[in-house]
Formats: sequence, structure tokens, C-alpha cells
Amino acid sequence: MGEWLHRRNQGWLSSWKVISWSNFAKSSSRSAHVALRLRLFGIMHSSPGCVYPESQDAKRKTGMESGKRKVILLNASNMESYPVYPYAFIQVPAVARLYDVEIICQDLLGVHLVDWEKLLHKLLSDHDPAMILITLRNTDSMVAADYDPESLNKSQRKAYFPIERTRKLIAAIREITDKKIAVGGFAFSLLADDLIRYLQPDFGVFGGPDGFFEHFDEIQTGAHSHVPNLLYFQDGDLVSNDRCFYPPYRGTEYTSSKVKERMSF
Repeated sequence: MGEWLHRRNQGWLSSWKVISWSNFAKSSSRSAHVALRLRLFGIMHSSPGCVYPESQDAKRKTGMESGKRKVILLNASNMESYPVYPYAFIQVPAVARLYDVEIICQDLLGVHLVDWEKLLHKLLSDHDPAMILITLRNTDSMVAADYDPESLNKSQRKAYFPIERTRKLIAAIREITDKKIAVGGFAFSLLADDLIRYLQPDFGVFGGPDGFFEHFDEIQTGAHSHVPNLLYFQDGDLVSNDRCFYPPYRGTEYTSSKVKERMSF
């Protein structure tokens, strides 16, 4: 499956690699251009109501315990030879703050597979999250030499398969907890239907996570048929809710704490 997706995605990603969400999100005109391109390709369509709250300080009222509005966001798709601080660690917490959901970010770069269970136990014990999120940024490196055995031997590197690492991460989580798992991210959104079937999380998030956090409580209770951009399985069948495009975030994504995290990464 990993090799099949790798071959299939070479053409897709070569066409789309010029799009950087972090750059395009800087202006509404650029974001509109991206949305137009996505709609032309049949990947996304806009629908009424896909907007932020009137106030950037608006927070969703909830009857749930505050501790149950906390989630862990994991990334297992970083490439060791070319590490990149995940933009999801900036964007997702910013959107979640609008709905009073706290995000605990953890990149697994440099953490060996044998140590994942220990780290996951600690995160769960320290934070008791309502749910676990995973961002999938890439499907491959888009560099042929990164998959050539001779090149890998010379450089003493391992082939880069972020989809497989993400699948192993989901399996590791399933071994120690029954908390729900949701996967999103740029790479996931390109092949959402295929990847949710292969990775088997509880939920998939196509595109922006705004609707996910706006309806965070409903998702946990199972009343999620109306949540935009959400994918899930129902009676063994894949359900893909209406997809919508949200405007750029109007507040400050790069808080002082996030700047410090970015600089120390």
C-alpha cells in the first residue's frame, strides 16, 4: 500500500508542490486562488456558513468538563534529514482556541519506534485528552534518490515513508487507549478517501479543521453527520460530509510561545 501510494502521488504532488498553505494563507486573494484551483479539480467546494465566529475571541459554550476539551496533536511524518516544524502546530491550535479547545503538540522526530509507547503513555497520563489528532503533511519526499537503495546505502539513510509511520503510530495508540483518533493535514487531504481506508483512524479531516473544532462536542457524542470536512465510517461504509473552504485566520497564529517552539525546534 505504501509503495502504491508513493507511485500514485508522484504525479499529484509534482503538480501541487508549489502550493504552500502557510504562504497562501497570508492573504485572502491567494487563499481564494487556492480554493478556486481546488474546486476546478473537483477536490473542494464551498458552501454557505463556512465562516469564522464574528469575534476572534468567541468561544463555544460547553457543558463538558474543561479537561475534556483538550486534544493531543501528533506528527510522525517529519523527515529526519530535512526536518520542518509542522505548520499544523501553528494553525490548528490557533483555530482550536476560537472554540476553547486546547492543543498539546508533539513531534515524533528523533523518537525511535520502540520508544513511542512510553511517550504516548506519558502524554496520556499528563494531559488526559478527549481525543488524539495526527497531522500527515507529506506522502513522500518527491526526491527519487530518497528511495534508491544505492543512494540510501551511501548516505546511510532510511527510505522515507510517512504514511507507513503514521499507520504504525495509529496502531501504537490503539494498543494503549480507546480514545478516538482523527487524521488530517495537507497530504491527507489530497487523498482523503484512500488514506482513511488505509490508516483506519476514527475520523478524517479534509482541509481546514474549523468545523471539527466548532462541533467538537458533537463529534465526541457521535452527532457528527453535519460537521463540514469530516470523514468517518458508518456500518462499514465511508461517509464523507460536505466539504467547505474557510477564509484565512484573522487573528495572530504565531503567539510568543509558538515562536519560541519554532526557534528551538
